[in-house]
Amino acid sequence: AWEPGAVDGFAPGATAWVRLPHGKVLGVAGLVSRRERDRRSLPEAVFAGEILVERIPARPRDAGFAAYSAFPPVHADLSFAHDRALAWTDLAAFVSAQGLRDLEDFRVMDRWEGSGVAPGRTKTTVRLTFRAAERTLSQEEVNRERDRLVEALKAKFGVEF
Repeated sequence: AWEPGAVDGFAPGATAWVRLPHGKVLGVAGLVSRRERDRRSLPEAVFAGEILVERIPARPRDAGFAAYSAFPPVHADLSFAHDRALAWTDLAAFVSAQGLRDLEDFRVMDRWEGSGVAPGRTKTTVRLTFRAAERTLSQEEVNRERDRLVEALKAKFGVEF
């Protein structure tokens, strides 16, 4: 899981720790601070990261098989404003827990802070991908599941669409 962090040499607000499920730090990534860039004579913005390779879990993962559906996916994009403090991991866990019918995947497409977004808020766009194994989904079916998620996000996080 990624979480915001502060590390010497990185710009405030542009640094994140990556942690393993039990909380141990696996690495860090972020924007190198202006002071550090000046110290190293780096004229352009630089992003850097470090992974502690020895902490990568060595245990094998169980293999599984899921048949691929030959039917086309249906995408639904949602854009909403929320508190800046809402972490993607919390949002993703919540979406997963909703049990949306035929939801194959969801991912963040864009996050925006600045013009048009209130201070302390972020605007996020996510793409939901729905697909059934046995048939093509109708737009009405997808809309019903999307609308169910919209209401759940409003109730849980107070997001604004």
